[in-house]
Amino acid sequence: MSQPDPVSCASMITVFLRNHDLPKAEALFRAMPESQRNIVAESAMIDGYVKAGRVDEARKVFDEIYEGNVYSWTSLISGYFKARQVDDGRRLFDRMPLKLKNVMSWTTVVLGYAYNGLIAKLVIYLTTWLREMSLLGRPRSSLTLTINNSMKPLNSSLKCLRGTYIHGTL
Repeated sequence: MSQPDPVSCASMITVFLRNHDLPKAEALFRAMPESQRNIVAESAMIDGYVKAGRVDEARKVFDEIYEGNVYSWTSLISGYFKARQVDDGRRLFDRMPLKLKNVMSWTTVVLGYAYNGLIAKLVIYLTTWLREMSLLGRPRSSLTLTINNSMKPLNSSLKCLRGTYIHGTL
């Protein structure tokens, strides 16, 4: 029997991970020749490792990727914030190519800071993100929408802080 092609392997890895079978996904991924690994399989493994709390292993796969996509970057950034490795998540977000940054990646970081109770730091970084959005030609309303949607679950005092910052400073 011949070896499955890269597309089939990537599909199988994704199915294993959707069924919470990281060991089978990992075994198949490791069995794939590096030359046959593709961004779908790599991104799926990054996300699988992150969901399992194995951020260091997710980072190893991420570092092997020739060129990541928004999904692989955002999955790993999210993993760092969930593991309370805020500085690592922030550094990775800062390294993320501007062309890949979108509402999903900014929302991940906003939620990461909120999850870790670092609202004051989040407010400081908003200015930087607004500059980045201007460079990308994206409207400020995208970030405002991100913040509004991300902070809905937070208590009223944080909402008040958010409103004061957005409407009073920006």
